[in-house]
Amino acid sequence: MSEAMSAYSHIILNALRRLVSTLHVGSRQTEKQLGMSTAQLFALQKLQDGQKRSLNELALLTYTHQSSLSVVVRKLVDKGLVQSSPSPADSRRLMLGLTAKGRRLVDKAAASVPDRLLKALAEMDLNDQIQLGKLLNELLDRAALSDAKADLFFEYDEPKTEEDIHDNRI
Repeated sequence: MSEAMSAYSHIILNALRRLVSTLHVGSRQTEKQLGMSTAQLFALQKLQDGQKRSLNELALLTYTHQSSLSVVVRKLVDKGLVQSSPSPADSRRLMLGLTAKGRRLVDKAAASVPDRLLKALAEMDLNDQIQLGKLLNELLDRAALSDAKADLFFEYDEPKTEEDIHDNRI
C-alpha cells in the first residue's frame, strides 16, 4: 500500500470510527437521560410538529423502512409516549401522534444524532450528497458488507445472540 493510500485509509477509518463512536455515545446518553434508544427519540422528534402520521409517513421522515420502524413505534406506544388511533378516512390505517408524556419528553431532549446528521447533509451540496452516498455504498460493496440490514441506529428487533455475533448479523 502506498504512503498516500495509507494516509487516506487512516483518515477514512478514523472518520468512520468517530461517526460510530458518536452514534454509540449518543445512544448511551439518550438511554441514560431519557430511558429510550436514539431510534426511539428520533421517531418521537419526527412527531413533534403535532401532526398525526401513518407508519409509512413516519418511515419516510426517518428515512427507514416501515418494518424497521414498526418495532420502534411499538415500544413507544408501550411506554405511553405515542398513541395509535384509527384514521378518520380509513379505519384500517393507524395514525400515530405524541401523547402529553411523549411531548414533555421530546421538549426536554436535545437533537438526536440522526437529526444532526440529516441537518448536516441538508447543508451539503446535492452533488456532494450523491457522491457521498455512492462512495459509502461502493465501500460496503467492496468490503462485502452491502447485505447488512439498515435498521435505525442502535435499535434491533430482538436481543442479539452469540450466533448473530459470530455470523456477523449485527
